[in-house]
Amino acid sequence: MKIYPIDGEPPLTIVPSTAEYFRTDKFDVDVMTILFKFRPTSTTIPRQLNTNFNGNVYLGYRVDRFQVGFEKTPAGQKNHIVIVV
Repeated sequence: MKIYPIDGEPPLTIVPSTAEYFRTDKFDVDVMTILFKFRPTSTTIPRQLNTNFNGNVYLGYRVDRFQVGFEKTPAGQKNHIVIVV
């Protein structure tokens, strides 16, 4: 990557290293539902299929760390790849 200063100085070249990573912090909300629930046979109770609404809500804080790298294709072009740390 090259950075071109405004004052006419020569461009700076930055070479990514393996120690560089990005970090994102965010609040996360997930909703999960289950359409049906199957309970296998017990000693005194027969098998059951329950179609009542079943759901979960997850609320939490999330921190992701990842690196961005480049991989050459057979045509010689660079593709972005994301490496989760």
